[in-house]
Amino acid sequence: MTDPGETEPTDSDPTEQPAIEAHGVHRTLGQGASATTVLRGVSLQIERGEWVAIMGPSGSGKTTLLHALGGLDHVDGGTIHLGGHEISAATETERARLRRTEVAFVFQQYNLLSDLSALDNVCLPLRMIGRGRRSARQAARAMLDELGLDDRRLAYPAELSGGEQQRVALARALVVEPLVLFADEPTGALDTAAGDIVLDALRRHHGDGQTIAMVTHDHRVASAADRVLSMRDGELTDEHRLRAVHAIDAQNLISLELG
Repeated sequence: MTDPGETEPTDSDPTEQPAIEAHGVHRTLGQGASATTVLRGVSLQIERGEWVAIMGPSGSGKTTLLHALGGLDHVDGGTIHLGGHEISAATETERARLRRTEVAFVFQQYNLLSDLSALDNVCLPLRMIGRGRRSARQAARAMLDELGLDDRRLAYPAELSGGEQQRVALARALVVEPLVLFADEPTGALDTAAGDIVLDALRRHHGDGQTIAMVTHDHRVASAADRVLSMRDGELTDEHRLRAVHAIDAQNLISLELG
């Protein structure tokens, strides 16, 4: 009961909430004797406009965590809030709606639709959220142009190099201006030159306020982030704030990856 003159508490504005809040997240794959616990009580917070890289050895739970934070997968325990909305208890339909409007993913394997041109691949998420055809094509072309692909906009995925396909995938993710961009090894399948183009694009959009949660094995890529979180055996084991120092020693990042 409130005192006279006091107002009842109200829900906080979702736009004032962190981009991601996770508390005590658990995830187990399989059942019975074959069950494997992949996430063991993971808690973290990512602020709006922050770039967080997650490193660790293979099998440490990095990708599972990324998928859970972005609503691609459910969790068995704990809570996850995305932009102030709880997704850990959401139905698949509710998570799908939030994925269309709040998040975008870039994977190591580009996941482009083979029967659509580069331009139409980038248009697709805009059309899915109701943008008109002309407006969607204008926005998609502008994004492809930013990534140096305007002259390849009518090419199909099979006609593009790996680096070009990854840039199309990145354009498709960024064009919707998501609350959070989730990137799973975005340069993992690329050579250095192609990887640098993708990394430069991520830097530009992060500079404009884009929140990024990224899994990577590449300490050079991780050094672009604001923070690096280290995972091992389904737990976060360390954190390094890269922007708190003037330079980052590559060996320190390698040690974070290895745990």
